[in-house]
Amino acid sequence: MDLLSFCDDLFYNLAEKIAGLAEVKLFELQDIRSVYSLLNTEDVFGILSVLCSELRDIRRLVCFEADNYTYTVKPGCHGSIRYLYKLLQREHEEHQKTRWYSSFPTTTEYCYLSRVKFAD
Repeated sequence: MDLLSFCDDLFYNLAEKIAGLAEVKLFELQDIRSVYSLLNTEDVFGILSVLCSELRDIRRLVCFEADNYTYTVKPGCHGSIRYLYKLLQREHEEHQKTRWYSSFPTTTEYCYLSRVKFAD
């Protein structure tokens, strides 16, 4: 199965196994529904700085609240998402390399093409 094509439940199940349930809830809240959606999200935690009652529950789940009512993302949550991101980024880079290398002719094709005479 191609990890890079995972979306919706497949993506959320993968993310939960690697990062955790709280992290998946943060993704769901932001409509991050696929691998490429995550890879193209600049700051997964940026939404937590928005003062909005809808974000209260997720903020409590993934952050510490200081006595002055400021929030700090829990290091474990931050690390889990960073790990998942790096894993998926590496998978994407490997996929790109494979696609790039496969665009070149094989040795057999190259030998054949080098013997073919093209009309001027």
